[in-house]
Amino acid sequence: KANTGNTGKQETKPAQKLSDTVNVLLLNKGEIYYDQVYVSADSDWTVKKNKKTTEKKPSEVLSVKGLKLKKGKYAVIEPSKPDGRLYLANQDGSLASKGYYGSFTIYKDTKGYYIVNKVKIEKYLYSVVASEMPASFGKEALKAQAVCARSYVYRQMAAGDYAGYHAQIDDSTNYQVYNKSEVVDADIQAVEATAGEVMFVNNEIVNAYYFSSSAGHTANMEIWNQDADDYPYLKIKSLDPKAASEKKLNLSDEKKFLAYISSKDADAFDSSSRYFRWKATVEPSACVKELKEKIIQRRKINPELITFYRTTGKKAVRTASMKGFGGVKKLLCTKRGDSGAILVLTIQFEFGKVEIRSEYNIRSVLGCAMEKITYADGTEDTSSRFLPSAYFAISFDKKSRRYVLSGGGNGHGMGMSQYGAAGMAQSGWDYKKILSFYYDGAKVRSVR
Repeated sequence: KANTGNTGKQETKPAQKLSDTVNVLLLNKGEIYYDQVYVSADSDWTVKKNKKTTEKKPSEVLSVKGLKLKKGKYAVIEPSKPDGRLYLANQDGSLASKGYYGSFTIYKDTKGYYIVNKVKIEKYLYSVVASEMPASFGKEALKAQAVCARSYVYRQMAAGDYAGYHAQIDDSTNYQVYNKSEVVDADIQAVEATAGEVMFVNNEIVNAYYFSSSAGHTANMEIWNQDADDYPYLKIKSLDPKAASEKKLNLSDEKKFLAYISSKDADAFDSSSRYFRWKATVEPSACVKELKEKIIQRRKINPELITFYRTTGKKAVRTASMKGFGGVKKLLCTKRGDSGAILVLTIQFEFGKVEIRSEYNIRSVLGCAMEKITYADGTEDTSSRFLPSAYFAISFDKKSRRYVLSGGGNGHGMGMSQYGAAGMAQSGWDYKKILSFYYDGAKVRSVR
């Protein structure tokens, strides 16, 4: 997400023109294309193909294949009333999604159909706030989330990532989760109470990254192997309520980090999250093939962030592949950031080593070797294959012959902690105070 995971595009351009609508690509289980699409609505609706408009009743279900769209052509589907909602449906008419405000444009190309939802930004935000933050987090936290989400979407709209698909963003954690949870009154009220409000630093819209919960500190851009000075408003902050932002604890030292992450009395605004502290066991030797496949997959996406070295001679020599590396010998953190996040994870093999940078790559690669994770509330998970964060210390348990990761937090750790915002709201902070803590020097302004 600007949450959990991606996660997030790292685009530096400011928004050039502030539109009141956004074009959202609706993914099909993470993929762009659909083989078939069924659509219905909760009120009267229309389908426009070429210059012909067909009127539909709420009970009708449209099969997009039935439109016989030619490659390169499209159909526009919209409710007849401004507050009508469209639904993705199953063939029998049962609903396969939450309701969407705005219109659908369904395009046909050589690979299949893809769907773009054109929607007013404020209505888009109803669903983002609902999907990204529980209403129980409180009014001021929800308002902070609404301003973050609005600022974030305007930044991403300027990037042009999906221009080839007539869209600006998608509906997943690549950007912000959209239309995955039911909208409640508290979500609408938070968006409307902050309508048009966006964060700026020096007349540029803030790239308002946010995440679920911290291990006690936020991070800066070093977690993505980027220069922290490029985003001066994203600073490392302590979430200790007794000394918020004043407490300067450098956690880059392994011993200091281990002492901090193991501390029973560590306190933070987001310590109510079950992710505040966790322990994971990983066994890379049991899944060497899968581990190598994951490393190769991530290297294709981020070639500059994953480096291979052959270690058969006296010196480690860079190489293009892991061929002949053999089994896993050791996991170690070779660089840790001031916030406590691992910046470089090294996996030593019998005849080579791999250096992995960027928190998402580290979480993804080690996650595939994870056997079990135990959270702060005592609950356990044996099915997860993705580490909650890159804030962890690595130790080896000789008895079980497993690596133990002692960690904390959920998400990349940069910008606003959502659980932290909830803790601040419960302590009486208003949304502007919350935002000014997480985004240093940012000013909230209306763009209406």
